[in-house]
Amino acid sequence: MSIYKELYDVFDKERNLKKASDAHLRQLQFEIESNIHYMASAFKQHLPSDVIVAGLENSVFKQLMQQSYTINAKPLKSSTINGYKEFEKYLHWHADKLIERAYLRLHLLKKLIAAGQHDQQLKLKSLFRFFMLVHYHLADKALPRRQ
Repeated sequence: MSIYKELYDVFDKERNLKKASDAHLRQLQFEIESNIHYMASAFKQHLPSDVIVAGLENSVFKQLMQQSYTINAKPLKSSTINGYKEFEKYLHWHADKLIERAYLRLHLLKKLIAAGQHDQQLKLKSLFRFFMLVHYHLADKALPRRQ
């Protein structure tokens, strides 16, 4: 086997890994974004917390956790949080840690509601804001300011 063939095989393997990683990240971003849109619509319709939480998705996250998937993203920057003081404590956290924290919050909400604590509106709104932070961080954009 020639050295060129060996080099190409290494290159091809790395390229396929990158493509798979990009696809996983897009799936996760879609799941986060669909949860954001769902929560926003549910808040407008004044749905109860337990109904909203029951409709939130986490299947892509679970699948990626089983595969030990990691995201090689930059740390959270102050330009992303755009002056929101509630997110300052997360500055310099990497995307993996932010995503895990978001889904940990979702998992906690599901457990609280299963235990009979149905009025979790404040925690749900906090989760919504945190999903927004993660979404904008992954998109490398600044959070929008209120008008």
